[in-house]
Amino acid sequence: MRLSLLIAPLILISVCLMMVPVVHADLSGYGYSYSKSFTITGSSDGAATDHTFPIRLHSGTGSDTVTDIYLNNHCTNFPADIRFTDIYGNPRNYYVQTVLSETGGYKALVFVKVPYIGQSASLTYLVHYGKTGATSASSISNTFKWGDDFTYNYLDADTWTIRGDPSYDFSNGILHYTQNAANQAIESAVEV
Repeated sequence: MRLSLLIAPLILISVCLMMVPVVHADLSGYGYSYSKSFTITGSSDGAATDHTFPIRLHSGTGSDTVTDIYLNNHCTNFPADIRFTDIYGNPRNYYVQTVLSETGGYKALVFVKVPYIGQSASLTYLVHYGKTGATSASSISNTFKWGDDFTYNYLDADTWTIRGDPSYDFSNGILHYTQNAANQAIESAVEV
């Protein structure tokens, strides 16, 4: 008799915990007309802190997969009108690395920063899109521990150390350099 009295409250607590609804973030009040959820899964090697996950976004139509999300022509200024949140509406930093033309629209390789994910855990995130007049919130410095997208076609002295006088130029966000002598180099000035 005592055993059944102890088990009943435990079962009730378990059932109540399982019935707690999960509310997805609604950014429609901020002008985002559409949202899609996707799942990020942690590594079996262990937990990760401030880790980035790559996602391919497509402005056109198609079938979503684990790594590809199709926004079905609902973006107003792809990819500037995208935002990422967790299911509770907490914004997540992201960086749009590349945008390429494809049949039916554009595709973008985007890295989303996850503050913490446990070993083999799954997290649900949302991509919000379709906001008229939105400007990009993509940020390499807020997403990665270190990075330079060469937006302004120069080498920032706080980020890079130049030894000697190597020849270099920029093309589509890529640094190209030629070492003209043995003691010339362009190196990271940041310890990661």
